[in-house]
Amino acid sequence: MIYPATYNFLHARRKQGRFLVKLVIALVLASVAIVVTMWFVTRYTNDDDENDRTGSDEWLHHAIVLGFYLFSPFWMIYFVIGITLAFVYDAYRPKETHHAKRYGYIADICTVMILALSIVQVSQGVVDETRNYFFRPSEANNSYLDDASTNRLWDTVYGRLFCPITSLWIYTLSTGEGVTAKFLRNEILVSTLAPNSYGCFLFHQMVGQ
Repeated sequence: MIYPATYNFLHARRKQGRFLVKLVIALVLASVAIVVTMWFVTRYTNDDDENDRTGSDEWLHHAIVLGFYLFSPFWMIYFVIGITLAFVYDAYRPKETHHAKRYGYIADICTVMILALSIVQVSQGVVDETRNYFFRPSEANNSYLDDASTNRLWDTVYGRLFCPITSLWIYTLSTGEGVTAKFLRNEILVSTLAPNSYGCFLFHQMVGQ
């Protein structure tokens, strides 16, 4: 239902490149606003008294956090961003311009940024309440505040904060230019791993835990 409606809306405006770009920017900013709002509204803070919480408070908090993580409408905006990016690509066809290599440079810069942030995040190690984490608020690192729902909420929010970078990354990678695109054309990745990627995605929760 969502795909046909979104496709028809964008197809009618497929030649309006500037409008599509503005729409992508608006959607990306909206996605960031949603996750930031969700974090500040639903987290448990250090000022919260565990003794003041009722069973209904706990139930509502868990319902909101799990709903944000699992309920499809909260993921839908990223689906729409992807569709819109495809129409932007079709409108401008960056691969066919004289400056196609520039998109490769941008894609490689995005790759370095994503790798650097991932390395910094992973290098912080496992959750340790006696340490401070640059990329993890104290509320998401304190098991005494709740039973990991705030912890999980932050994990969900943090990944979605990458949306601006990944949106630009996917768009520029689509030109096939740059070191990253060349690496991703590796025969093993294309012929062996890629066909199984969707299956890995479907079972990533069970595999990850």
